Amino acid sequence: FNEENLPVTWRAYSLSVISMLMYSGLYLIIPFLFDEDEKTLLDLFYTVLIELPAVLVVVSLIDKIGRLPIILIGTVTSMIAVFIIWYWRARYLLLGLVAFKFFNRMTFLSFTPLVLESYSTLYRSLGIGTTIASGRAAGFLSPAIILPLY
Repeated sequence: FNEENLPVTWRAYSLSVISMLMYSGLYLIIPFLFDEDEKTLLDLFYTVLIELPAVLVVVSLIDKIGRLPIILIGTVTSMIAVFIIWYWRARYLLLGLVAFKFFNRMTFLSFTPLVLESYSTLYRSLGIGTTIASGRAAGFLSPAIILPLY
């Protein structure tokens, strides 16, 4: 943890852990939610297609509003989408999943340039490894948190 990069590092770690927790937890329960609402694989395909417009939005906005604001917007709106899926379940399941995938993809697409521009090679390689490890650890814990909610 370099003092110069400490504020960016903690924000990146926090948002990475939150995003990975939501992503892993949601994709753990999607088969059950789709089964309850009688959705098909075509509906799941729509959630994957929405990632293409997310790429275009990030590419057009990344230099205008910055990397951290896009990451923050993506994380907060992903959390809102997860709440919508949890609270209204079947009624807004597909809409919530599409919104979640769109904003979560924005978050992860903005992490790469942020890391590349903020750190030297040594800190970049150490940081990417620890961020991915901490994010995956949060994803590993997500079943213990998410399954009791459903």
